[in-house]
Amino acid sequence: MKKKWYLLPLFFVIACFIFAAIVRVSYPKNLLNRAQTYTYNANAEETTSFLEGKGFRTGADLVSGSDIIVQGKWSGERKATNDALYTPVNVEKVNKGSASLVGKTILVVQQMNVIENNEQAFYYDAAQNAMIPLQKDVEYLLLLKHVPSDASKTVDSMQYYPVSESAFGIYRLSNKKQPRILKSTEEIIHFNELQNFDLYTSKQAQLDKYYTYKADVFAATHQ
Repeated sequence: MKKKWYLLPLFFVIACFIFAAIVRVSYPKNLLNRAQTYTYNANAEETTSFLEGKGFRTGADLVSGSDIIVQGKWSGERKATNDALYTPVNVEKVNKGSASLVGKTILVVQQMNVIENNEQAFYYDAAQNAMIPLQKDVEYLLLLKHVPSDASKTVDSMQYYPVSESAFGIYRLSNKKQPRILKSTEEIIHFNELQNFDLYTSKQAQLDKYYTYKADVFAATHQ
């Protein structure tokens, strides 16, 4: 057998590695496009216990626990991984923190997992945090913590996450309230149908509590 035939298995292995690397790199790039019609899931019925378990029993607790509180809106291209959304936000006003942030872009990291399985069941799962992805053309008041640096990976110095690690602390500046709650947790709603939602829940008491926290936060930050 000629020598070149011995090299074929090696070429095949190398080709497989190259293909795998391309798929790995391109996967996050295409994820947002694929996910627009994925079913959005969360367990908002447990969000307030999740919140209180972290010590946030009032809106004032959210304010005191935040590194920065800013007003701003989505600016630029959002990125996604299998476990988080990274949304650039242009800072229009600083309510807490350095005024030098005004006019700059920060990256808001919202934790939520993508589930894709062999049964063709595709989900965006926000679990107990019940966060609604930041929406375009909406002005927000954001209560944030700085993503800590990690020697094992590169962390953008302008990356922040919601202080409560939940929907609480992400508030639209508008006084408009969510027009409805879900009929039940079995109701199907898709990722691209969340424009008017503040909290994913089928219980009015949960949504009322969200707006109670919002009122407390606005009273403390808009004096």
